[in-house]
Amino acid sequence: MACAAELRKHGVAVTVFDNRPLPGGLNTYGIAEYSCVREDSLKEVEMIRGWVWSFAARRWGPQCCWARYREGVRLRVHRGRLGAMERMGIPGEQLPGVIDALRFIAQYKTESEFGVGRRVIVIGGGNTAIDAANAAVRLGAEEVHLFYRRTEREMPAFPFEYDHSKVEVRAVPLAGAAAGDRGRERACRCGAVCADAIGRAGRAGARRAEAVPGTEYEVVCDMVVPALGNRD
Repeated sequence: MACAAELRKHGVAVTVFDNRPLPGGLNTYGIAEYSCVREDSLKEVEMIRGWVWSFAARRWGPQCCWARYREGVRLRVHRGRLGAMERMGIPGEQLPGVIDALRFIAQYKTESEFGVGRRVIVIGGGNTAIDAANAAVRLGAEEVHLFYRRTEREMPAFPFEYDHSKVEVRAVPLAGAAAGDRGRERACRCGAVCADAIGRAGRAGARRAEAVPGTEYEVVCDMVVPALGNRD
């Protein structure tokens, strides 16, 4: 939207394409409701739409591609912000009741009835993980556990956001976690992480966290929300 507004200032006719039914991107779908309500995002969209651009909801694919819109187009700007979350890469992440944090936030912002159950496990330590944990509390969860495999000091989340969340969320640093099930019950398998291993850099330069054998335990829950960062 910012790009469209700047282009219009220079006299360019602008059309914005989006593959979701509502415009606004991250503000509409990806920021927790307590930080940015959907209605405020759509108000901003309408303000800019009335001034500078037309909006078309399109899902790109074989039947709808740029070739159909090439005529008369002098400049194409692609700006995708609401990407997919990183995968855990472990058994269990495809089980029912496991929903990544961005999809979790998008669904509760757009669905009138979105239940999370009594106990929710969030896996991660970034701002999106904090948003998901706080949102689960506001959606009625009685217990929300935040598992992070490194120390509190190494959490990428803003310190004030993390400190605020600890009023309602049980944070468990130095804990690895994986989704699982026990028959009809959902569970999160957890285990301690060796603090000494934190300081050893992995191949990508990130600090590695190594599980401590024999420390595994299960937490029965209604929903597991992985929040491990975004993929480009």
